[in-house]
Amino acid sequence: MDSKILSVRGFQKHGIKDDRWTIKDKVNQYKGVLRLYDRDKKLKAIEAAKIQKFVSRELQNVNSEVKECRGILNEVLCGDKRRMRNILRDHRDLQLAYENHYPDIVYDAVFQDCNLKRRQLDKLYYMRRKKMKEFFDLKFEATTILNQLEVQNCSHEPDRHQQKIASLYQKLVANKSAAETIRATYQTILNILEKDTTYSTAIINALKGDRIEQCKVLMRTTYVGQLAAENLDDIRIRYENFSKDVLKNMKVRENSLKIIRTRVDNLWSDIKKLVRVESDIKYMGEIGEEKKTSVEEDLEKQIESLKDTFERVKDALQARSYDGLLSRFKEQARQRARLIGQFKTSLSKRDAFLNKKNSAELILADLKHSMLTTGQYKTDRKEMLEQIDEEKQRELEFIDLRKSRGELLIDIKAVLQNMLAIMVCVKPDWGVNQKPGKDGKKVRDKRKRMEKRKQKRHRNEIARKSNNDENYQLEKVHPDALVMFGDVVKKATILLELSNFEMPPENEEKAQNLYHNYVAKYQTDNYHNRLHSDVRLSIDHEVNDPTVFTRADIKFQSKQIVEMHTKFE
Repeated sequence: MDSKILSVRGFQKHGIKDDRWTIKDKVNQYKGVLRLYDRDKKLKAIEAAKIQKFVSRELQNVNSEVKECRGILNEVLCGDKRRMRNILRDHRDLQLAYENHYPDIVYDAVFQDCNLKRRQLDKLYYMRRKKMKEFFDLKFEATTILNQLEVQNCSHEPDRHQQKIASLYQKLVANKSAAETIRATYQTILNILEKDTTYSTAIINALKGDRIEQCKVLMRTTYVGQLAAENLDDIRIRYENFSKDVLKNMKVRENSLKIIRTRVDNLWSDIKKLVRVESDIKYMGEIGEEKKTSVEEDLEKQIESLKDTFERVKDALQARSYDGLLSRFKEQARQRARLIGQFKTSLSKRDAFLNKKNSAELILADLKHSMLTTGQYKTDRKEMLEQIDEEKQRELEFIDLRKSRGELLIDIKAVLQNMLAIMVCVKPDWGVNQKPGKDGKKVRDKRKRMEKRKQKRHRNEIARKSNNDENYQLEKVHPDALVMFGDVVKKATILLELSNFEMPPENEEKAQNLYHNYVAKYQTDNYHNRLHSDVRLSIDHEVNDPTVFTRADIKFQSKQIVEMHTKFE
């Protein structure tokens, strides 16, 4: 076959007119084609590497944003560990134990530890009170034993009045110590309550800070979701443009292949027409003389058909020789596999972006719902804070009113105690068998003298009893103000009954003059010493009528009416 192709007839048949077209020229031309092909291949590889770098960079950015958003979402759902580290910085034991745990676990552990410590503190307080009670009982027993020893050691019989006073003094000292212990316990309770209030305020402030951080995180997530949606739209548009360009290139390539095939067919038909047929009889005789079998003819036909197909393919692919066809077919197969893989990757990217879009839409819907709930929560919280402020103001007013009334009650008790101390010498049996002096004007002089003698005798007996009474007892001061007021009224009525006796006119004038002189002297001393007087407890005898409203009561009622009207509105 090669000898026939390279013969003169082969040159004429295949259209090769120049005899100088040698194998070296063919090799050089083939090498040039290979260089061009390698250059195109390198350019395509450089462009593919650039596109791959750009796509990998974009994927890394998207992955970093997704990781950041997942971390923010995890912080919103489970809490911020960094904030817990800052909070537990002052407590080394808690920081070492719960440094990398979630805030829910840390809160449960701290709450359990606080409950245990409070129980231990309550047990210690109970033991302290128990020990204090035991100490008080032992001290009381010691005092009683010492008193018994003193009584046994004393040779002479002690005074009962002194013993009673000493026992009362000891009871007062014991009551004082008990009151001091009670005051100390209440003071510790108040300190604990103050600490609880400070801790509660700190917890409220921490919750406010957490709420602000959560709101910021939600705003940031909304912003990131919007950016993700915008990037998704941009990527979708780019993907559509890219797919359109690929389809256009494929259509252009198909059209170019069709045009080339039509040109090849036309050229092949024209070449068949231009081939000259040899009419030499000699040549025909030689051909006729050759005897060919049918098998050889079939082989030649198959070879010719294969040659035709190879020629058509070579012309369609614009190859110089048959050796370049295999490399062209391999390149086309590789390009086809590359395009199929690129198409699959683009489909997977599209599915991933659609999933991200759906997740972003879900997050956006959740954020909208949470924004609505947070708005309603803010309005409810504002109303609750206003109600709390009103209740606090009302509580302060009640505390002030209670304080003022307590001070008034203390003043009243002090006045009653002073009056009882002034009238300590007045006894209930002083007013027996006494009559007012107004009825003496209607009785005879003899009756008057007898009554005066009886009164003098009765007074002397009372004085003698008060001086020589061994069963004398100190009067107990009752803590109730109403009981003290009743005692004062009783003693005042006794004094009025005792003071209603007849006096001679001379003594009456002397008493009036003495009273007026005393009042004048007191007023002059008070006028001169008003600027230099000490601050003392002023005792004024006032009567408070509960039916008459004070200024504070009127203000309080008006405020309540205004609050009721505002609530209804």
